[in-house]
This record gives sequence, structure tokens and C-alpha cells, in this order.
Amino acid sequence: MPEPDAEAEEHLPFAERWIAPFVHEPLLWPVALVIIAHAVAFLAPVFLLGLRDRRIGALGALAGITVLSGAAGCSRCTIASL
Repeated sequence: MPEPDAEAEEHLPFAERWIAPFVHEPLLWPVALVIIAHAVAFLAPVFLLGLRDRRIGALGALAGITVLSGAAGCSRCTIASL
């Protein structure tokens, strides 16, 4: 089977390129669980500090995460265009 062209791979949607392999391949499920656990372990204190204590650094981190997650979902967006 021929290797996928790097240029063609760049045009795949974000979810198909980065998330789908973890869903379709059962051997990668433990890796996906660890990635999710790390994300939760990082985001939980940021949410608590930002929303409960109104710490400006945590609120800035939440705003940054929101902007970056929206940019990741938009295939034609760049940070400069936001």
C-alpha cells in the first residue's frame, strides 16, 4: 500500500488527522485515555482558580484555551486572523 502523500495529509480535517487514529485503533485507546487524563488534570485547577477565585492569570489561561480550541476547530483560521 503506498504511503499517504504529505501534502494530501495536510488537507485532512483536524479530527480526522489527529483524533480518528486514536478512536479507530484499539491499541491506541490507553494512550488516548492518558492524554485525556492529563488534560483533565491540567484544566481542573485552571477552571477552579478562574471561575471560583477569579484569578486573573487563570482567567487569561481559560481565554487562551478557548481561542486556541476554536482555532483548532477551524481549518482555514490562523491565530493572526483571530
